[in-house]
Amino acid sequence: MEILLTSPVTPIVANKVRVSNISDHPNRLQLSFRLTIGYTDADGKWVEVRDYHELIQNTPAVLYNKDKPENEAKPASPQYDILLNLLKTSGKTAEEIILNRARAKFPGEVSE
Repeated sequence: MEILLTSPVTPIVANKVRVSNISDHPNRLQLSFRLTIGYTDADGKWVEVRDYHELIQNTPAVLYNKDKPENEAKPASPQYDILLNLLKTSGKTAEEIILNRARAKFPGEVSE
């Protein structure tokens, strides 16, 4: 499964985004994975052009501290819990969910 990019990174070939190295760390409430941008060469081998390491995690709320006004108050972000809930209720695989989320950063069509 991969994303076929609408704006290729290299002009010669249509670039694709693949997800790999999915690692779930439930005790730390986080999931890490790697997104690679590349293409399949004439021999059918994957050629990597760029890669990104991503992390989905729960982050606690940040309270406003008047002594450090540069630190804005932020609500808690339960991204890991949301992902687990999607896995349980949607019937999709982690790869499908991650690629659908990645489409915000890498516009394109998800294909098998």
